[in-house]
Amino acid sequence: MHGTLLAMTSIHHQDFRKEIAALDDFVMDRDGDLRELERRIGRFNVFDALGVARRELQHSNFLAWILDPSASHGQGDLFLKAVLMDILREAPPHLRPLSAAHLDGADLDGAEVRREWRNIDLMVVCKEQQFLLVVENKIDSGEHSGQLNRYEAVAREAFPDLRPFFVFLTKDGRESSDSDWCAYGYDRLHAALNRVRATTTGSLGTDVAVFLDHYLTLVESRFMESTELEELCRRIYANHKAAIDLIVSHQSNDHEDFEDLLGWLKSDDSPYFARASGQGGVWIAPRSWIGKLVDQHGRPLETSPCDLYIELQRWANDTRVSFAVRLVAGHGSEAARRTAAIAELEKIGVRTPRQITGKWTRMSSQTLKTWKTDETVNSKQVTEAMRAWLAEWSTQLEAAPRVLANLMAVPAKS
Repeated sequence: MHGTLLAMTSIHHQDFRKEIAALDDFVMDRDGDLRELERRIGRFNVFDALGVARRELQHSNFLAWILDPSASHGQGDLFLKAVLMDILREAPPHLRPLSAAHLDGADLDGAEVRREWRNIDLMVVCKEQQFLLVVENKIDSGEHSGQLNRYEAVAREAFPDLRPFFVFLTKDGRESSDSDWCAYGYDRLHAALNRVRATTTGSLGTDVAVFLDHYLTLVESRFMESTELEELCRRIYANHKAAIDLIVSHQSNDHEDFEDLLGWLKSDDSPYFARASGQGGVWIAPRSWIGKLVDQHGRPLETSPCDLYIELQRWANDTRVSFAVRLVAGHGSEAARRTAAIAELEKIGVRTPRQITGKWTRMSSQTLKTWKTDETVNSKQVTEAMRAWLAEWSTQLEAAPRVLANLMAVPAKS
């Protein structure tokens, strides 16, 4: 017995030394990747310094300023036209209040910008050109029940003579629950503002240019995909996996709201499993999809037409914490097969948006539970609501591999 304890102690000390060595190698950063990552994400940014990087109100305030032709940036309707033109490109033809040609030659200097008018995030009233831009801005929060319908009714009643243009602005350009709203992403907004920034070098005042540059950097680093940044992170993890896993294992639980749900998903009686989880949500796949659409980890097979999964997401703003669920069609190797897959899912009752995006198309979205920010989230109620949704959609989820079978690519012969 004494010999066994000594052997166990020796093994423990060996493991401890390995962990310390891994941490030392990580901290010394011999390859310089950590310094490069810090350089990319650690630069001073005025929005970070003010603590408003992810606050919807402050983002809407900035947009109201940059889009206002009479604002102190001194560029008239230049920014407003650029952003409007880009949204028009994204919008289905039946939603556009005017044509691109009309906008190009229009004078928008008389446009009036309103903030939080009757709870609408951002509104641009352009009486000369007879249209109304209504923007609902969502960063880390989801739709509230009937919210968009109420804003539509308010705008149409207040401005019956203006053609309304409803825009749902989000980090990833996801669709709203209302087909009258045009989906628009922060990546597109960044591109539109960046084009103006590039063409106004020298004409912008120094203060305005610096302020705009800080905002563009903020959006790029917080809300947009970056292939270079992803590759850098993958390389750091590959070189320092032991140290990073050790650090993560000693952190406090970042997803307490999902603790009960994750416990159920790991149990033997659950027909579903979590392919990933984090503070912002849980990403789920049915076990019946394994070998048909996904691998054992929930990732798409090479032959799958797209990355299909269930997303339970936590949204929060200054007043509410909400949990929303939807079926997501993510990236696919071929756009045509991905689009065809979404069409097939629609045939079995999956609610698909009118506008299909090329990255993530969220379908059958539903808000499950909502709490006020000063209330404690009940993780068991989150699980109950999620299990009820899965039960309601079990027929469609079970049918997905069958209806998508004809779209599975045939592996090339070696």
